[in-house]
Amino acid sequence: MASISTKEDEFCISLSSQEFNDLGLEPAKLYEFVKVKDGVWVMLEAGEQKFEVKEVDDLEEKVVGLLKQKDLKDKVEGRFEKLLNEKELKKFEEMLKDGKVIKFKLSDKYKKAVYKLVENNSVQTSTQIENKEKPFEEYSLENDGFVVVKNEMRAKRLSDDLKDEIKNGVIKGIKSFDGYFYIIKNDLLEEIQEKVLIEMKKEKTIDLDSLDKKVSFTKTLVRVGCEFLKEDGQIIEKRKGIYQFID
Repeated sequence: MASISTKEDEFCISLSSQEFNDLGLEPAKLYEFVKVKDGVWVMLEAGEQKFEVKEVDDLEEKVVGLLKQKDLKDKVEGRFEKLLNEKELKKFEEMLKDGKVIKFKLSDKYKKAVYKLVENNSVQTSTQIENKEKPFEEYSLENDGFVVVKNEMRAKRLSDDLKDEIKNGVIKGIKSFDGYFYIIKNDLLEEIQEKVLIEMKKEKTIDLDSLDKKVSFTKTLVRVGCEFLKEDGQIIEKRKGIYQFID
């Protein structure tokens, strides 16, 4: 591990021989240090072509993290702003102006929009999934946007493989009462939840078969969305496959 020491009026960075060799440094060359942010520095070889070090925007990272990790109800227009302090709110308003965040309304029946993060100039929609019913084992994140897992060991392996995406809020997972594990891309989850809630607010109580027909998603995907809404406390399952909206 590198350490810093003082020698007369100079500061020295000390490395072990092993660290020096592992980094591929050369004794006769000079190196420059550039601070990226608190706790992060980049070392550049002096005299060589330099690259631009992009400063990390801590405020934007905080807003992005909240938009990825918070539940749908917390991203509603007017509610999300309350999660931000003054500086974060100013950055959020800049992101809205720059098109990095958009207001999304699935239907005019919603009074308020939901904020969505735009990454790589795209927002995922249901047109990007196969959206057809099939055996549980045939669903995949790549083609369907979600997977259904019965085996607990396989679910753990998947969670380990996807830990970065889960940590960043790109993917969410849940274990249902029936023992299945549901892992789904967050953008798709938000879309199915929005559609389900529109119908639930109108019908108050509805069965899975009827809900499936109204939202035009497969029954399995609708069930996945409902499991997360149950976990979030927005609906309850009165009997198997019969859901009730909580006012």
